[in-house]
Amino acid sequence: MTAAWWLLDPVVIAASVIACALVWNVMLGLNSDGVIWFPLIVIAPMTRAGLETLAVRSVFSRRIGRKGYWLLCLANAICLAVAMYVLIVSAHPAIA
Repeated sequence: MTAAWWLLDPVVIAASVIACALVWNVMLGLNSDGVIWFPLIVIAPMTRAGLETLAVRSVFSRRIGRKGYWLLCLANAICLAVAMYVLIVSAHPAIA
């Protein structure tokens, strides 16, 4: 199951970025500079949590309520925020 999520991550993240870019550029006519972080922090965790909820329901025949869904969203958002922070820090090391 973890391997399936690793394979779905690029699809979910790419779809989130494309959807946000379309909304910001095409529908609202705004510039998309810096907007790429918005879908990664908001839309991607919600999509991931939805897919995880669907997997738990279909594989284990258990329902996850609203509270469980939002806890999954929070956990996914924290993981993505930590990963992005590490990427930003490693890409821009402090000048000594």
